[in-house]
Amino acid sequence: MWLHQRLGEPDMKKIIVIIILSILIFVAKLAQAETLSINQLQAKLAELETKISQQPPAGNLINKLTVSGLMEVEASHTQAFDNAEDDTSDASLATFELSMEALVNAN
Repeated sequence: MWLHQRLGEPDMKKIIVIIILSILIFVAKLAQAETLSINQLQAKLAELETKISQQPPAGNLINKLTVSGLMEVEASHTQAFDNAEDDTSDASLATFELSMEALVNAN
């Protein structure tokens, strides 16, 4: 009431029309932004589905497992200066390492 008395009826109608138009513009922009977001999400989903379809099947263990290792053997041979003693030789395993790596997720 106070605003109506102060501005007069024609001014009040203009203000109400401006407020309603502002709300409609805001709602239209909000709906447009949500539409863009949905379109972007659909495009991303299609891209991910394409990537998944191009990957080898999950049951193919050979493509997902890497086995590597290291083995160090120390060997020696000793020959006596005189023939009184027999020649000796020795071989021992110094180091053995086995490594297995599995590809859990390609992304």
